[in-house]
Amino acid sequence: MFQIRIATVITMLALLAGCYNEADITVIPGAEDAPSFALSEQPFDAQPESSVIEAYVPVPSEPTAPIPAASYGDGTIAYAENIDLLDSYQEQIILDFMNTYYNSLAELTVQGPTELFSPNAKEQADNNRMVWEAMVAIRSMQKTDLTLIGYSFELTVTAITEQDNGDIAVRVMEDFIQNFTAYPGVDSKGFGVSHNFTFTKEGGQWFLSHHRQSDSLSHNVMGRWRFGGSNADMPEISTEQRRDDWIAGAREAVAGRSEQGRQPGQISYDNAYNREDAAGYAREWASKRNPAWQMYDRMGGNCQNFVSQAIFAGGVPMDYVAPAQWKWYGDTPSSAYTASGRAPAWTGVKEFLVYVQNNRGFGMTAFADAPFYSGEPGDVIHMGYNGDLRHTVIITDIMKDDDGNTVDYLIASNTANLLDFPVSAFHYQEQMLIKIYGWNKQTTLPPQKQ
Repeated sequence: MFQIRIATVITMLALLAGCYNEADITVIPGAEDAPSFALSEQPFDAQPESSVIEAYVPVPSEPTAPIPAASYGDGTIAYAENIDLLDSYQEQIILDFMNTYYNSLAELTVQGPTELFSPNAKEQADNNRMVWEAMVAIRSMQKTDLTLIGYSFELTVTAITEQDNGDIAVRVMEDFIQNFTAYPGVDSKGFGVSHNFTFTKEGGQWFLSHHRQSDSLSHNVMGRWRFGGSNADMPEISTEQRRDDWIAGAREAVAGRSEQGRQPGQISYDNAYNREDAAGYAREWASKRNPAWQMYDRMGGNCQNFVSQAIFAGGVPMDYVAPAQWKWYGDTPSSAYTASGRAPAWTGVKEFLVYVQNNRGFGMTAFADAPFYSGEPGDVIHMGYNGDLRHTVIITDIMKDDDGNTVDYLIASNTANLLDFPVSAFHYQEQMLIKIYGWNKQTTLPPQKQ
């Protein structure tokens, strides 16, 4: 059973992680250290509750800080089994932090959070603020109104560790619902967002000394790791510069979106794609993992694996026929033209794109870099930063303006675990539409995964 404490607060948005390869992750020299569990990309359902550290020694409760007025939503704090409770003051600091952040997103005006951090942790406070500034800037530059009219969230404390110096490290997992002003009838959901907080006590009062959210925007802006290169290749870059670079890249991508993509020309295929079934599968499995398939959260991310499963559910058969392959008959990598193993295109974002661009004859018929606003449910969007596309999502619905023009998509994804989330609100703004049309047959079809 969960032990639950409830507090009024304002909700959240996950700045969601992408699907990357662990070999591409580089630690930036001089990046600050954090609690041992705090900076790892926490996979979905990464560990059983019984494995959680229980080294926390309860401290006496202190007076509860005033609860900020909640204008847009509320949330709860719950505890996994066998986890000691935080005191009410520590709980309130977490809620105040979340409240300040989500007020910023609701109004698209950055607030705080300096007052919640120790005077000796100003850099951490500033770094968190700059992540918020990047997200607020991205949402503000969209053609639709991405302020929030409401939201709710649940935080589950999964680990509490007392450190040698007396600081308290806390791991929290978050589920949320956000309601955007542009789409008031839509519940945009996120699942399993990892937060890590560290408390320090100064002058008899608790403050935050650290917060980090496990997603690529936080890691890139704060400078913990970046995609590609090596330590020797990367000069020191300030947090301000990383924030400004991310915002500038997003602004350039958004400005060119209406003219983005190429007309596909004549496309022929023998069997149509069942978009409804593909989108239905994505909706069902966005919040969890299908046990019939291997999951890859610990191996660079489950995003392309999830999208491949949805396309397969839409009737597109696996393809082991030359010249390009897209298959999953088992987890062992295989380039053999047989119904065996796993092709890189099934689980790899870049490899899937190569498959789409090169497949001929039997198998999937698709077109990469189609005009961005020509998408339909079941189509795929690849996204990334600085020319590096490494996360993939699938469209679940189309958002249109009063004139019937497509202005946005709702998407589903794994690693980040999202359902009916506006693609325009994603922190990755470099986005490519891949249209899935159907598939071509041959005399003898390859056997299908049972």
